[in-house]
Amino acid sequence: MLKNLDKILVYSLLLGLAPCGVDASPPKVAPANGEPWAVRMEQEDARLALQRREDHPRRDGQNREDERRKEQWRREDAKRREEQRRHNERQRRDDERRREEQHRQWQEQERREWQEQQRRDYRHPDERKRHDWSHDFYRDANWRRTYFMYRSPSPFAWHESRPALHDRFLAHGYRLEPVDDRAWHDRFPGLRCYRWHDNGRHLGHFWYHGRHIRVLMLYFDEWDGLVGIGFMYDNVFVFIRDDHEVYHRSDAWLVGLAAILLAH
Repeated sequence: MLKNLDKILVYSLLLGLAPCGVDASPPKVAPANGEPWAVRMEQEDARLALQRREDHPRRDGQNREDERRKEQWRREDAKRREEQRRHNERQRRDDERRREEQHRQWQEQERREWQEQQRRDYRHPDERKRHDWSHDFYRDANWRRTYFMYRSPSPFAWHESRPALHDRFLAHGYRLEPVDDRAWHDRFPGLRCYRWHDNGRHLGHFWYHGRHIRVLMLYFDEWDGLVGIGFMYDNVFVFIRDDHEVYHRSDAWLVGLAAILLAH
């Protein structure tokens, strides 16, 4: 009977028809060196477990080394950013000092040029003449004469001809535009008015009581010589004449129109 059962198992294995509950996998065969299969597998599992235990400290050490390097990189990057910030701050302060020094030099140059121009003007006998301000409009009660004589450095020279002034400033990009307003011209009889824009360059700075005036009006007489300068200052129209006297006018009509004409 046992022999018949063995035969049935062999046939079932050959045909792939092992009975239920019977392991149909091929039997484990001992390796060629004669070592049993189960012992070999246990030894291999033990070797792998030992290798994992040995690799674990190495991985931890590598992770710690990577973290240390990352931290060092972060500190170096923060140090570089701080050095760059300090460098930019020093550069900004140096640029500000340089601009201030240039501004002082430009102001000193303007002052010397203005004084030299005034000396040249007054040496010539014709340049000592002043405009005739006897017209009734210039003695209007709305004009309030101040006790201030304007003798500050200026980019303009009294009685300089308009073409000469235009050519002198044209090379530096300044604009000199005629004021096309009949009502405004009627308020300044005998004069022609031009609007002047300061483009920010040092040659054209005009100052009044410490304030930089960027848009103003230049008044030329019938011989095209500069005899007046007008601009807005604290809601008052300021008019400087070629005799260095300064007048203010605050009536609503003229101040309102001047604010429109002198708008940027």
